[in-house]
Amino acid sequence: MRAAAETGDVMRDLLLTTLVLAAAFTLPAAAAGRPSGTFRLVAIEGAAPPEGVDVTLRFTGEGLSLRGPCNSFSMPVTVHDDGRIDGGPMMGTQMACADPARMAFEARLTAAVEGVTGYGMTDGTLRLDTASGALVFAPENP
Repeated sequence: MRAAAETGDVMRDLLLTTLVLAAAFTLPAAAAGRPSGTFRLVAIEGAAPPEGVDVTLRFTGEGLSLRGPCNSFSMPVTVHDDGRIDGGPMMGTQMACADPARMAFEARLTAAVEGVTGYGMTDGTLRLDTASGALVFAPENP
């Protein structure tokens, strides 16, 4: 039973590493298309989200919406053909999580999303660039 769990951990880590590397070598955004639709977070600054934490990001018309582990957020954005993203102030609900670790993760996540400066798309995988690293999202319904 333990070997199966370790194998699952190794496979998850291998998949995460593959997605992060693929996102690092994406085509320029103009060549790959603008992000649209709903995506699920697979990595933040090179690390997987905490176990059991589900984060979705949706591009809608003139902005994006984010569903974190505790709250929902929205932010106006302008997506440029050259791969830049300009964002406005993020607004969100203000509910507390019972788990302080989830609240801390959400604070880190929202700070990263507010600091997004660019994007890239590779085979449906979305990379959002920030000053501290990248956020990598897989399409929710590929």
